Amino acid sequence: MIHSAKIIWKVTDDKQKLRYEIGIFKKWLSDKSSSTCCAFQDLALTKINTILINLLFDKQCLSTIHVTMNKMKSTHTFINDLAIRTISVAEEIAQTYLQKAIDEKTKILNNGKKFKKLPTVDTIITAIENRQTNMVHRAQYNIARILHIIEMK
Repeated sequence: MIHSAKIIWKVTDDKQKLRYEIGIFKKWLSDKSSSTCCAFQDLALTKINTILINLLFDKQCLSTIHVTMNKMKSTHTFINDLAIRTISVAEEIAQTYLQKAIDEKTKILNNGKKFKKLPTVDTIITAIENRQTNMVHRAQYNIARILHIIEMK
């Protein structure tokens, strides 16, 4: 059960870090037209950067580039499409983190019949969920503060 709890907390942390990067990336995309905006590399969004690189070197995405250039669409349109796809992939990854947490909770509940001593499985699940909730609230608070600071600049 301790191993499952650690997995749940790890995927919760990973999901919140990814949500942070998504929030910062979206903010950067909306502000990049302003002259005070920083460069993408300055943001240090490692997961978003990895997703972007994977999309750029994906064969299907490369064929999209070819089609885009043949249709004489602007580079700006292509970059916007790539940014939207990056956010979409990041959101999908965040959902897989959520699913991993759900799977681990299910595993704990299924193995709960083996344990007859205190604390009960329900007590352990409640403690895990309380910490998970606190992690999410803290991450959301930090993201909101950082985005507010960015808006003030």
